[in-house]
Amino acid sequence: MLLRFFLILLAQNLLAAPPSADSVLLRVGASFTSLQIDGKLSTRGKQSLNGMPFSVVMDSNQTYELTMVGPFGFTAARMFATADSFVMINYLQQEVWDGDPHSPNLAAASHMPLPATDLMQLLRGRIPGDADRFERSRTERTDGAVLFNARDTVSVEYLLVDTAQNVLRQYQRKDTTGALLLDVAFQDLRTIDGHVIPHKVVIAANDRAETATVEIVDVEVNALIETITPPPIPRGFSRRTFH
Repeated sequence: MLLRFFLILLAQNLLAAPPSADSVLLRVGASFTSLQIDGKLSTRGKQSLNGMPFSVVMDSNQTYELTMVGPFGFTAARMFATADSFVMINYLQQEVWDGDPHSPNLAAASHMPLPATDLMQLLRGRIPGDADRFERSRTERTDGAVLFNARDTVSVEYLLVDTAQNVLRQYQRKDTTGALLLDVAFQDLRTIDGHVIPHKVVIAANDRAETATVEIVDVEVNALIETITPPPIPRGFSRRTFH
């Protein structure tokens, strides 16, 4: 489940914070013309993985290509995504998902605690959804970070922002009873070509019943990227299209 969850995170486009948002929130999140990442994914819960290698390439048009490699060097999953379409091939389960990354049915099928576009923004270290809904907390901190919160009828959200480096340190979403729906912690911050990039992202969902850890091994910012094209779809795989 978390493998599919991680793949879908990368299938979404990015949204910008509105001009009326808090000035601290407007500065959060680096802007890249291109990005190449090699890393490892570990999960615990319904599906357990230990250090599964992956690579992500994003070109200047924000077209994504993701490849995940299995324990014997074979391709476990591959995904191609643009702002309005995606193709995800899971070779382990012999299934294909494709269609509109904004489809509400996609979020439901992936058992996501947030809309998929919001989750993608989090993975990029950006504010999820409409940043204008967040207000500064009155809680005083001594580490220079600023805490924000947002409330609606079903949940409470929290953002912890490092104002010195203009990066997210943590995002949490809880239901009205206080149960944790999602926690994303950005750790091991390093500066790459002037951009502060977390090299470890720890994700917990469903009151921490499921967790995923993304460790960045290598990252290259604003390099020249060759044209990214969709992968061929194998015959005989089950297919589900989201509209």
